[in-house]
Amino acid sequence: MARILKRLSALVSENGEVLLGNLQIVTDLDCIFAKARYSRAIDGTEPEMNDGGHILIKRGRHPLLKGDVVPIDVWLGQDFHVLVITGPNTGGKTVTLKTVGLFCLMAQAGLHIPADSGSHLAVFSGVYADIGDEQSIEQSLSTFSSHMTTIVGILEDLRENSLVLLDELGAGTDPTEGAALATSILEHLRNRQIHTIATTHYSDLKSYAYTHDGVENASVEFDLKTLRPTYRLSIGIPGKSNAFAISKRLGLSEDIVQKAQALLSSEHMHVEDMIGEMETNRRQAERDRLTAERLRSEHEALKLKYENHLQELEERRTEILDQAREEAVLLLEQTHTEVNTILGQVRRMGRDELEESVKGFREQITEKSQGLGKLRKEKLQAEGPSDLIPGEEVRIKSLRQKGFVLEKPTPGGEVLIQAGIMKITVKLGDVERIETAKVDARAMGGGITRSHLAKSSSIRSEIDLRGKTVEEGLALVDKYLDDAFLSSLGRVQIIHGKGTGALGEAIQHYVATHPHVQAFRYGSPNEGGHGVTVVDIHPPN
Repeated sequence: MARILKRLSALVSENGEVLLGNLQIVTDLDCIFAKARYSRAIDGTEPEMNDGGHILIKRGRHPLLKGDVVPIDVWLGQDFHVLVITGPNTGGKTVTLKTVGLFCLMAQAGLHIPADSGSHLAVFSGVYADIGDEQSIEQSLSTFSSHMTTIVGILEDLRENSLVLLDELGAGTDPTEGAALATSILEHLRNRQIHTIATTHYSDLKSYAYTHDGVENASVEFDLKTLRPTYRLSIGIPGKSNAFAISKRLGLSEDIVQKAQALLSSEHMHVEDMIGEMETNRRQAERDRLTAERLRSEHEALKLKYENHLQELEERRTEILDQAREEAVLLLEQTHTEVNTILGQVRRMGRDELEESVKGFREQITEKSQGLGKLRKEKLQAEGPSDLIPGEEVRIKSLRQKGFVLEKPTPGGEVLIQAGIMKITVKLGDVERIETAKVDARAMGGGITRSHLAKSSSIRSEIDLRGKTVEEGLALVDKYLDDAFLSSLGRVQIIHGKGTGALGEAIQHYVATHPHVQAFRYGSPNEGGHGVTVVDIHPPN
């Protein structure tokens, strides 16, 4: 057993430094986790730290107080660096001092504080406090001498960028002398730019705060109806003496109270009345602020509700438009299928049957186009080019088809378009110009508003496109082939000239897929060579 223990001890000794290092790491981790658990227990937040002496505590709560604690708002270090708090005993003055001091030390120790987010705390080189009163469990009631001994030690050890907390400054001695000493101590701290918070009952210190820059009054509220403090801190308003009001409510004779008031100077009474009026106005302002906050919260909630509702409507709108687009695509595919079927039937029909069939076909196309227009996306309902004129070349966006305007747009925002062999009525929002150049209706063979079926069988067996652009030439070829087909011409010639060859090549590509074209070729030398395209037309029957 001894050998085993000796061996184990040797192993521990060999790894002593590592084990000690691990112990330190575990200790640090335990400290970090303890801080985290404590932060959760007090509902703490991380304050924003600064080195400019700025303190801003939002709804701070003393971490040792349990139950329903009234939060306080405290700020110091910007407009003023000395704060004088007045008010009744047990009203919360001392708790405020302790809360500020404890928060600063907690933050510098890396702890979160029980306050709302957005609180600011300064890094002080020292935090000094003279807090000794009946609220302390561990200490007996302080005397004037003990207070002065502590304050003297603070003033001797005081460093720059320090925080000083003084409770009941100047108490425990003659009020006149105590007030004078308290005023002198605060003036010394103010001149040294020391951040200071002091509590007092002396009215002289209220006046001092009013008349000196860098010093501000504050008070804790007292409810005269319940004769209890509310524990709310009000910065900017000094505390009002409530001795007469409290005495009257407790049953002291009215005559005695009035005689006591008469013993006070008129100036003192005027100041007390002014403070009382300020307190009344402050409470009304606070009620107004709370009402405004409530209305703002309700407004934000209502705004969020309607934003969510609007988002739901937008999602529903998108869903409906997507469904409409799918239906439109399906309808268009069905229309293309029917067109191909009808074209097959056209090739097998006689002339009279052909006229009747094409008429019915156009009616179907118009009906389906109108139905398609109702399903198009909302953007197609936007205002389109309302100044279109007959003969102008356009593109039907939903069908991806070029065509020519047959009639001026209607007041209802619709226009009649010739697209190939079809006449289609479409919304202006579904039409876009291809270019500003227009095609003369007469150049397209006697007016494009007349039915192709009314063409005479004496139509010429050739068309001259020399001088035309590719777009103009293709439009004329499309109509010419329709007329040639309906006139039962077996072979026609399209004269496009040689030039750059662009028009001839475009016509060759176009007629290669045209439903009326049976065969095509360039002309022979005696027919014009590559300046002419010879086209064989399918017979109508």
